[in-house]
Amino acid sequence: MIINNIQEVIGNTPLFLIPEKIHGIKGLELYAKCEFLNPFGSVKDRTAMGLLREAKNYEYIIESSSGNTAKALGVLASIQGKKLLDVSRKMHQQEVEDIIKIIGTEIKSLPAGSECPDPNDPNSPLEVIKRIMNENPGKYYYTDQFSNSGNPKIHEETTAKEIDDDIGTPDFFFAGLGTTGSSKGIRDYFASRGNMQSIGIITAGHSHLPGIRNSQEMFEVGLFDPKLYADFSEVDEQNAIDYMLVLIRKCGLLVGPTSGGTFFGALQYFKKQNPEDLIGKKAVFIACDRLESYTGYLREKRKSLFEEENLETIPENSEKIAVQTIENIEENSGEILVDMRSYVSYDLGHIKGSLNFPFEDLRKYLASDYLPFPKESKIIFICPFGEESAILAEMATRLGYNASSLAGGFLEFREKFPEKIV
Repeated sequence: MIINNIQEVIGNTPLFLIPEKIHGIKGLELYAKCEFLNPFGSVKDRTAMGLLREAKNYEYIIESSSGNTAKALGVLASIQGKKLLDVSRKMHQQEVEDIIKIIGTEIKSLPAGSECPDPNDPNSPLEVIKRIMNENPGKYYYTDQFSNSGNPKIHEETTAKEIDDDIGTPDFFFAGLGTTGSSKGIRDYFASRGNMQSIGIITAGHSHLPGIRNSQEMFEVGLFDPKLYADFSEVDEQNAIDYMLVLIRKCGLLVGPTSGGTFFGALQYFKKQNPEDLIGKKAVFIACDRLESYTGYLREKRKSLFEEENLETIPENSEKIAVQTIENIEENSGEILVDMRSYVSYDLGHIKGSLNFPFEDLRKYLASDYLPFPKESKIIFICPFGEESAILAEMATRLGYNASSLAGGFLEFREKFPEKIV
């Protein structure tokens, strides 16, 4: 394939069918729309094309974005001979800011706060943009990703049509809610083509998950209409990271935590449904962007991913238990199965008889040289992949506990013994 304009390869991303043994829902076809494969790395590549449609007669573009929209707009503006001024709160990911600067975008950085428009804040990005435009009449075209109808329109014309061409009308559609452009456009397309339920993924109030907003922030977004959604599913950053790792390590999708959060939000929604009603149904979620921009975020939120003990340097003082070994463990056998995943992940499905003590809680106990289990009991730690559990088992063994970890983790156990999951 030969192209002479990078816009020719924006869109036409594949649907990836998540294996049932990975998502664990009998009879459900669950697809990831692989928007991270767009040339600039995210679903916002399409959005940027839609936002620039009415900017033909302008040399200068102005927008407020701390991430993917700024990247895509910056590149597309540059190749069209335009210059982008990005008025943004302080960016959370240094990697993203570096990329935006390399592209040639000018950044006007504001004090930290919500990226959403707030008409009551004179120093919000929206108010600063208004002042800049008033001081320079006719100079800038404001792409306004939060309210510009070109945002959902491009997804109605392209993203939704691609899904329709591949699998027809899905029964369920999931998207992380930021500007809500992709979810609104896709929902608008399918509104007259079947009974698709659109579920919005939002963050828990205390969590920061790039690209997904909480319920209070959503009402500051001009495109957001709660009536378009059948339901909302709330996620936190740790569950998002867990399920990002599932998509990377089990499916080979090199996505960031926002995609993991959307995947988890979909599974959480399905957990509340009657399993029989899901057999034969089709669902799509947006795998929205790539991993590389989030290494700083992940170092802050999940330090264990980067610790040396997470590599092949874990001392062999603690035992690694094969999944087959615990298949027939009885609840009164003396072994204590400790599931280290989050409370919500545990509730979605766990090994029968296991107890739930999240990873960070256990590390706090160990910082005091203590675990809330008898030292004479055999403790088997369980995490998604068997890595963090190996670290915890080693730490517990050093304190004199009879500790081991489940090799392959919860996911391998569920693949081999789904009937043992409750």
